[in-house]
Amino acid sequence: MTAYNRRIRLGQIVGILLLAFIWASLPGAFASVFTAFSMKEAEHRLRQAKGSAIGDNETARLGGITRLVGMVYDTDQKDIILIGQADAKEQPLTLDDLVVAIKALMVRKQWPLVSIDVSPQTVSSQQQVVRFEGGVENSGFGKAMLEADVCLKELALGRRLPRCGASNRIFDRIVEATRASGSPGPGNVRFWFEPIEPNITALDRVYVINELELEYQQSFLVM
Repeated sequence: MTAYNRRIRLGQIVGILLLAFIWASLPGAFASVFTAFSMKEAEHRLRQAKGSAIGDNETARLGGITRLVGMVYDTDQKDIILIGQADAKEQPLTLDDLVVAIKALMVRKQWPLVSIDVSPQTVSSQQQVVRFEGGVENSGFGKAMLEADVCLKELALGRRLPRCGASNRIFDRIVEATRASGSPGPGNVRFWFEPIEPNITALDRVYVINELELEYQQSFLVM
């Protein structure tokens, strides 16, 4: 385990080790490098930078964390220590994205969302409407979600092949399944992914993310 905040206290280390032990004991866990990222130290560094860009690269990239697995809350120092895996083969998470996600859930009380939808003018304009929720517009977080939705549309239309090697389009499979259920046609098929309530373990100010899942949803709108 590497520590982003070198002034980390003994109590924090105990909490971090406890979190790592709990997470490593979960099914499917694998050996990896863990990084501890102090939010208080990040705030300190950003204040020292006085608004110039985002400070140092280590701060901007959450100390290299690529997968968040939990956190430790230090009540004495009023500090939140994020714990995550650092995999050099994956893209690091960013402080900007973390802030956008926290603001969406804690301030706006919304899940971050991006959707490309059909509007009443789509038939004539051949354009669809991009919808943002949770305040993710004009952010790297929102841009990544938009790119993911574009990728999903391309998979549906067969312009991009899925990694599973399926030959027919996702769109065709959805239409076939929907019509087989008795829904008439023609119509518009919508499908999307939404988060399921996360499974989190809390133990004496130590929080471990046991599982994060997305749920597949679809609807068939009769024209």
